[in-house]
Amino acid sequence: PADGLYKLGEFIFRKQLITVVYIKQTASDGGLIRMYQTLDSHRIKSGKLKTGYKRDFVNLGCDVDFEGPIIHAAAVLGYEGWLAGYQMAFDTAKSKLAQNNFALGYRAGDFQLHTNVNDGTEFGGSIYQKVNDELETAVTLAWTAGSNNTRFGIAAKYKLDKDASLHILANTFCCCISSSLVSP
Repeated sequence: PADGLYKLGEFIFRKQLITVVYIKQTASDGGLIRMYQTLDSHRIKSGKLKTGYKRDFVNLGCDVDFEGPIIHAAAVLGYEGWLAGYQMAFDTAKSKLAQNNFALGYRAGDFQLHTNVNDGTEFGGSIYQKVNDELETAVTLAWTAGSNNTRFGIAAKYKLDKDASLHILANTFCCCISSSLVSP
């Protein structure tokens, strides 16, 4: 359909009336606004307003949950293999940032790198490498500030032939070796 205001419909689920309305702007603008409203016995029980903007190298979103009310926002930017993302949640009732996450990644050919910081206390990173057509490897490391909670993992996949492969996984909690066979 063309751009403009749409009412997707009303749904009855567990004796609640749910109304979904959205506004779509022109495809060149990349904007989208959605509103969800839940009625219980003809009074508003909850509501959400979701907005988004998407282009080739940017994806933005902001959601407001009126039940909290909590504001969720996220942004992802990408350029020539690089990705950077930020996600937050702000509790307006407490005037406090409830969630604060940042991630950075890079992808080039058969190599991927990802790092993240969650709430300033959890740190992590992973590296994936497709060494050749038969061998893929990955390493992940994560830790929590102020504690001895460190997690480590290493994995590999070796392709034995076109129908069979061997998988090896070792992490802080266990070691596992498995194989897979693709039936013809």
